Amino acid sequence: MLFMRVFLVLSLFGLSLNLAVGQQTIGLFENDSTAFDGYTLFAPTTNDKAYLIDNCGELIRSWDTNYTPGMDVELLPDGRLVRAARWNGSFNAGGVGGRIEIYNWEGELEWGYIYADELVHQHHDFEVLPNGNILLLAWEDKTEAEAIQAGRDPDLIGLNGVWPDHVVEIEPFGINQGNIVWEWHAWDHLVQDYDPDKDNFGVVADHPELINVNYGVGNGSADWMHCNSIDYVEEFDQIIIGSRDFNEFWIIDHSTTSAEAAGHTGGNFGKGGDVLYRWGNPAAYDRGTPADQKLFGQHHVHYIKGDAPYNGKIILYNNGAGRPDGAYSTVEILDPPVDENGFYEQPAPGETFGPETLFWVYGNGLNQFYSPNVSGATQLPNGNVLFCVGSQGLFLEVTLAGEVVWEYKNPVAQNGPNPQGTNPPQNAVFRTYRYPADFPAFEGKDLTPQGPLELDPLPSDCVLYPEPGLASVSGPIAVEGLQLLQNPVSQWLSLENTGLRNLHVEVFDLAGRKVFSTRESNEQIQIDISRLHNGMYILKVNDVEQRNAYSIFKLIKHD
Repeated sequence: MLFMRVFLVLSLFGLSLNLAVGQQTIGLFENDSTAFDGYTLFAPTTNDKAYLIDNCGELIRSWDTNYTPGMDVELLPDGRLVRAARWNGSFNAGGVGGRIEIYNWEGELEWGYIYADELVHQHHDFEVLPNGNILLLAWEDKTEAEAIQAGRDPDLIGLNGVWPDHVVEIEPFGINQGNIVWEWHAWDHLVQDYDPDKDNFGVVADHPELINVNYGVGNGSADWMHCNSIDYVEEFDQIIIGSRDFNEFWIIDHSTTSAEAAGHTGGNFGKGGDVLYRWGNPAAYDRGTPADQKLFGQHHVHYIKGDAPYNGKIILYNNGAGRPDGAYSTVEILDPPVDENGFYEQPAPGETFGPETLFWVYGNGLNQFYSPNVSGATQLPNGNVLFCVGSQGLFLEVTLAGEVVWEYKNPVAQNGPNPQGTNPPQNAVFRTYRYPADFPAFEGKDLTPQGPLELDPLPSDCVLYPEPGLASVSGPIAVEGLQLLQNPVSQWLSLENTGLRNLHVEVFDLAGRKVFSTRESNEQIQIDISRLHNGMYILKVNDVEQRNAYSIFKLIKHD
């Protein structure tokens, strides 16, 4: 359902809007016309509901469940909701789950599967595969004797033993059953330089394809890897696993059989279940120096897919706990050194996996957003990046130029929605997803807004801005009275705006990166572009008041 809705700014009991806005603590803070139009899904970590809101922060749909999340929740193209739920088991650590559930759009439970007993326990994340199977990230129990035989330093084994991570692929059937059709275990891919008389002995730096069984366990934690994200890359049939406590992520081959995944040969890439690529912390494979560490407790590592401009690159939320220059978070995109067949460039002996520098980063400690745990980020089809500062329950959408265009703070805590003007405790959110207005799940569904989630909401003048071309059945139209006066251009971009329209002027390079943005409403518009390099650009001009009105020009910059 696509529409534009305007809320009138009201005055309540003589209270001025400026005073009321000054008291705002939760809900929608900003919805700029350049924000990506759609519906945002999230599930507060201490509440058993999942919520879908529009860009004005109004509730569209909610799902009632019997369990708090454990942790991820996603919407499928067919309108069903998939979530991990917290289920009591024999092991408990941060991000504990244990149960996977599927609800239909109407909120009815269709399937619930428990992967939690005295030996295994699902946690944090899952991934629904194109064939409908589900990848689960889970812990598994290893005894003290098994850990010592694997080369673990006995002094690094705590009271709760050792619970490394593994991945299982579940084929759902019935209402509560599933077949394990594929599995991978980190325990099958270890290396250690502690005890030459035990398994897995070798030079750690010579085996970046293996996991050091004694790395990162100075505190004796049983959850010594603390993996918190899993992603599937259909193009290469690979899986990305993010390990918070190793401060890196690993990519493995999914094309293997389970038997091959337990070994070091086989699969499309010939390495069985060994690590194909890793990035973030070379010290984890005994190379580099502390200065080479790039990730600090990161979350939500995944390939950018679909219509997003940076499709094929990797995005993540770098939480920042333990940074040498202070605790602050960043959202980062990197361009992995991979060829068209999915083979990653391998480092020379003693060298580290590339890249050395990031492709894009938002946050430098000055903008003061920080979450020591949870959190996530995605790139949207218009190029903007939506991210969740998880511990604060804060959702932000920024342009690639770093401009905040949408901001929302979760008003829901353990006991439900809170009143405006309060600061709800325990309103953390694991991550968020924004689904476009034309997402197949919404076809034929009632998307009538039901009002803000928070109690006692403030008056609002929020406007929904559908994406260009989607706002009406008549399709996009050109901006009235707009003319580009010269092309090629050298120092000044000149536009004639005889309609005196309120215009949003943007310039993109041919890679889709926004290099300039401004708003103008004068009849004659002069824009200094002298700092742009010579070459071809795309000029896009939107009518702010009529979002399906826009004009696009090929712009040549030549001094």
